[in-house]
Amino acid sequence: MLRILLPALLMTLFLSPDISKGADISQKLASFSPKSPCFSTHISGIDDPITELVDQIRFIIKPGTPSEKTFLTNIETMMRQGTLSTKMVREMFAWAKGKPANIARFPYFERGLRVRAARVGVVIP
Repeated sequence: MLRILLPALLMTLFLSPDISKGADISQKLASFSPKSPCFSTHISGIDDPITELVDQIRFIIKPGTPSEKTFLTNIETMMRQGTLSTKMVREMFAWAKGKPANIARFPYFERGLRVRAARVGVVIP
């Protein structure tokens, strides 16, 4: 991500008319904030953390079958209702994301989440 953002930042800093007029570079750098669109980590552009998490799961783990897509929809609903912890889903997503990309990672995510949810008494349909 830094390879993408750094050239844009440098171009903005050094090609800006403010710099040629003697403006301080530190002031220009201070104007860049994590809320700036160029620093956004959101895939969907939505500030809802649950929607963002589900979008990341769809993009990185890639559910393929209709049953996997239904499972993900059920997970989203349960997180919104407060039945299922967002933290638990995020942890299982990180674990499954660490699996090699050449294998199907969604079954790891689904099975791991079902087991962890069952430990705390939550049944996922």
